Amino acid sequence: MTSGRPLRRDAAANRERLLATAQEVFEQHGIDAGVDLIAATAGVGVGTLYRHFPTKSALYDAVSLQMVEAVVAVVEQTQEVEPGRQLEHYVRAVAELQPSYGRLVSRLWTTELALELRQRVGAAVHEFVVAGQRAGTVRPDLVDEDIPLVIWSLAGVRAYAPGIGKAWRRMLDLACDGLRPAGATPLSAPPLDADELESLAERRPKLPAAKD
Repeated sequence: MTSGRPLRRDAAANRERLLATAQEVFEQHGIDAGVDLIAATAGVGVGTLYRHFPTKSALYDAVSLQMVEAVVAVVEQTQEVEPGRQLEHYVRAVAELQPSYGRLVSRLWTTELALELRQRVGAAVHEFVVAGQRAGTVRPDLVDEDIPLVIWSLAGVRAYAPGIGKAWRRMLDLACDGLRPAGATPLSAPPLDADELESLAERRPKLPAAKD
């Protein structure tokens, strides 16, 4: 955290560079990456890092907050889209965020910071699903809990096919086709309930860093 006084231009630039670098380092090396590596990669001293972020947890929270703000921005943008197209727009937009925040999601899921995000995003996703079903653009047997599974599956493709952007984009198109009612066949298993989804999220394995 910083004080209420505006930062000098160079100090503000250092803070932004540290945040951007920390995001990249956490994504590439995991959340156990050390502050020495982050500072060196950003081209500043460790003392400079600690002046902006007194602890590693403070730095991690600041990076996580950026992710929260990015997802909330996607929700707000999606709410301006035609109701029948909102769900697909949301899935595609969140998929675009994955290279930047993929590894952070699993830890963020269990933090207090995540609670408000999950409640807000969950309510919005429900609205997108219902609006699409009313418009006839989303299959009637789709439930809210299916959407995280779609997004997590895309994260897996990105992680295990690094540098091959067409792989996850092809899977994204297939996944979005599966949301639509045209030609849909009955699903072979019932959906997860909220408790099952929560348990699954907490057990998600750490994936390799995703790169396009």
